[in-house]
Amino acid sequence: MKKTVIILSVLALLSSSCGQANSKTAGQASPNNEETTTEEIEVSEDTITSRTLFTDMAGNLIEVCQDTIINDTLFLVREKSEAYYHAVFIDKNKSSKFYDAISCFGFDEYDNEHYNATLEYLKENNITLKRKIINGLPLKWIAFYQYKGNFYTYKPSDFMNHYKISITDTTFIDYEGEGPVANEIIDFTKIDNYTFRFHLTGSHKANRELVIYIIDSKNGIAVFEDKYTNAIWGDKEESTYLMIAADKIKNFPIIVNYCETMKQNEFEFDELDYKKIILRKLSK
Repeated sequence: MKKTVIILSVLALLSSSCGQANSKTAGQASPNNEETTTEEIEVSEDTITSRTLFTDMAGNLIEVCQDTIINDTLFLVREKSEAYYHAVFIDKNKSSKFYDAISCFGFDEYDNEHYNATLEYLKENNITLKRKIINGLPLKWIAFYQYKGNFYTYKPSDFMNHYKISITDTTFIDYEGEGPVANEIIDFTKIDNYTFRFHLTGSHKANRELVIYIIDSKNGIAVFEDKYTNAIWGDKEESTYLMIAADKIKNFPIIVNYCETMKQNEFEFDELDYKKIILRKLSK
């Protein structure tokens, strides 16, 4: 027999952009004259819900739920109004169309135009793409994330925020928000079975040193340590991020940020201590 849980919602008030919240108590008006209500919600033990009700400036009622289980699917965020439906949920179906959406490396017409422009940059700077032997390393990579200690792939609300990499025997291709970018592979070094170094250059990142640390070879997970000169502004920059081999993405659930009618704020993931992760891997 399922017991009943009574949850008193301590509500978060959304700002004018969906997904951004400021804490408010019941009955307080927001800066945009939005009003919230606090209510007790009776739910079964396998459907734990925190619900917020508020009205926007137009008087539309919007319901926001967090951490809700419906038909075995965990919804991290659900927002409903007459104007839109927005949901962030964990999809564990290995046949999900969202895996295909994040792992497509094909070019559309705009991608071709953008990619050709980056090739033209190389040509104008007398950079010739030469064949390199790339061994021991997956050639297609997709952005990877951690949330509450668990790993996930992610289908973003806006694919401008989705990052992928494809490596050929002549070209290192960054799939950035505006389109694919061709980079010359100046040099490639396999340091050991778990560490690889690229020396690259391109229209966005010049004099670039990218070191890849494989931290889980079975699941194709790696830390990418990226140092380069901003080719536009000339500033020295660096970033470190988590990636997964494209053929391993179905080993993990995918978090989907879904809204058909408008772009939403991207979901916030855990901040990772990459230096600690790399040192732990190197010490093994």
